[in-house]
Amino acid sequence: MNWKKFFNPTVGKIILFLILIIISTLFYKDITEGYGGWPLHFWPIKIYGAAGFKTFVNTPPFLILNFMADIVFWYLISCGVIALYNKINKK
Repeated sequence: MNWKKFFNPTVGKIILFLILIIISTLFYKDITEGYGGWPLHFWPIKIYGAAGFKTFVNTPPFLILNFMADIVFWYLISCGVIALYNKINKK
């Protein structure tokens, strides 16, 4: 396998990466936890009480290291999906 070709950014990889990272930011473990993102939680979400009002809880900070790890994770997934697609398409 040519690793340089595998990691080289292409339009397909970038589009798939953007779709995956946008979808992953919509997932959160629990609304009371205060973080969104998947597989690592990285962005703070608004915390609402049972009545639907915003509670006065300190909003957690944006977790940049988790966000960078998610970027690497989803780019590797998009590279693998595109490589698999190209391998299947050649047959």
